[in-house]
Amino acid sequence: MDLKPTTLNGDVDAWDFLIRTPLEELEKNHQLKGPLATVTHRGGTFDRWQFEFPGGARIWFYVEGTLSAWSIFTPVTPTRRNSS
Repeated sequence: MDLKPTTLNGDVDAWDFLIRTPLEELEKNHQLKGPLATVTHRGGTFDRWQFEFPGGARIWFYVEGTLSAWSIFTPVTPTRRNSS
């Protein structure tokens, strides 16, 4: 079974959502809280948002006017090492 088309469709859906309605509050798209809630860039302070993909990947972004800046984060699972 090839899962790549499903993933690409999810990516396309995310892209479409983020370019059309990036500030719409949904379970998968929301403003971050606490110290991560805002970001300062070029002298301006902006609300920082997070879009969540199934499986744990995240896009953090803020909107300045009609443009948005993005950072992509994926979850990291620590590996356990045996100390022999």
